[in-house]
Amino acid sequence: MILLHRLASVVRWISRRDKAEAELRSELEAFVDMAAADHVRDGATPDEARRLAALQLGGFEQVKERVRAGRHGGGLDATARDLRYGLRQLRRSPGFSTIAIATLALGIGGITAMFSAFDAVLIRPMPYAEADRLVMIWDDMTKLDITTKLTPSPAEWLEWRRLNTVFTDLAITQSVEATVSGDGDPEQVPARSASWTFWSVLGVRPTAGRVFTEDEDNKGVKVVVISHGLWQRRFGGRPEAIGRTMSINDERYEVIGIMPPKFYFLPARDVDLWVPASMPAWMRTSFGWHSATVVARLKPSISLSQARDSMRALSLQITAKDLGGGHPVLVIPLREEIAGRTRTALTVLLWASATLLVIACVNLTNLLLSRRAGERSRCARRLAPAGDGWSVNFSPRASRSPPWARWPGSPLRFRPYAFSNGSSPRRWATPLRSGSTGVS
Repeated sequence: MILLHRLASVVRWISRRDKAEAELRSELEAFVDMAAADHVRDGATPDEARRLAALQLGGFEQVKERVRAGRHGGGLDATARDLRYGLRQLRRSPGFSTIAIATLALGIGGITAMFSAFDAVLIRPMPYAEADRLVMIWDDMTKLDITTKLTPSPAEWLEWRRLNTVFTDLAITQSVEATVSGDGDPEQVPARSASWTFWSVLGVRPTAGRVFTEDEDNKGVKVVVISHGLWQRRFGGRPEAIGRTMSINDERYEVIGIMPPKFYFLPARDVDLWVPASMPAWMRTSFGWHSATVVARLKPSISLSQARDSMRALSLQITAKDLGGGHPVLVIPLREEIAGRTRTALTVLLWASATLLVIACVNLTNLLLSRRAGERSRCARRLAPAGDGWSVNFSPRASRSPPWARWPGSPLRFRPYAFSNGSSPRRWATPLRSGSTGVS
C-alpha cells in the first residue's frame, strides 16, 4: 500500500506539476507579504520590511528546491532538469559532444561485442544437464604421426560402451547430407545421425514429441527429430507437425520430436535434422573407419583423471590388433572442446577491449579537463570587475553553488537565477548593493 501511495503521488506530481509550481509560488509570495506586513507594524519601512521578510524566508529558489526534493517524484523533476541542462551543453558545443560520444561509443561498443562472444563460449551454461560431467573422446594418433586428434570408429564406440567402467553411457553422432523436399521449396540442411543414447547422455528432451528408441535405431526406422528453426520454417510452428512425414533424400521420414530453440551440439550450432545412426554390420566391426564423434557422461564418483587413465588402458587393449598398433585416447571436457583454441584468443581480446575502454575514458577525461580550464578562464574574466558589494551570477542551479558563495557577508554571493532584468544567469553579472536581498 505504501508503494502504491508513492506511485500515485508521483503520477499526481507529474500530471499537476505546473499547477503545483504555481501554488508553491503563491504560497511563498503570500508568506513574504504577511511577514513584510508584520515588520511594517513593527516600524520598518516597506522596502526594509520586504528585505527582512526575504531573509526570513531564506530565498525563493532555495525554498522551492527543498520543497521539490521532499515530494514524491521530485527526483524525476530534478533528473529532467539535469537532462535539459545536459542537452543545452551538447547544443552549445556540437564538436566536443560528437568527439565525446564517438569516443565512448567506440570503447563501450568494443567491450560489449567481445564480452558477448566471451559469455556465449565460456560463461553461459551449456544446454545440457550437468554439463560439467560431459566429455568428448578422441583417438590419440600422435604415435603414428597422423594427427593428435582423430575421430573414433563406430566399432571402438561399441567396445567402449560394452567394457568401460567410468561412464554412465556413451553416444555417437556422424555428419550426413540431407535435402528436404515436399512441403515448400527443396533445401539442403545440416543434419547428423545419432545413436539412441545421444539424448540421455546429453540429458536433453524435445520440447514436443519424443526421441527415437533403441529398437528404432537398430532397425533403421525412418524417423527424424527436427530443430526448432526447421519446425518454424517448414511447418510454421504448428503443433500438428508431430506425426507428419517429410521427404529427406527422397525418402519419407516421420517427424517424432522437436528440439528446444537453444539446443546445439558439435561441430555446428545449426543442425536441423537428427536421424537414427543405424550403422550397418560392416561398420560395427571396422576399427579403421574413423568417422564418429563420441560424447560420454562421467559417473558421479569418477574424476576426469580417473576416466583418462581407465580409457587409455581400455583403448590400448581394444586396438592392440589394429593395423597401426594400439593407440590411446584423449578425454576432453565438453566445455573445453567447444571453446577449443578460442579460449586464449577470446580472453586476450576481452582484456584488449577493456584497455580500449580505459583509454577512451582517459581521453574523454582529458577533453573535459581542457574544457573546464577554458571555463575557468571565462569565469575569471567575469569575476575581474567584481568588488565589494557585487554579486556574480553564472550558476544555472542554486544547488550547484559552492558553499563559500552562501556564507553570510560574502562579497560574491551567488544568485542562481536572474530575478530583476531577465538576463541569462550564465552571461551577466550585476552589482548587489548593500542591503539588497536579490529577490523581487
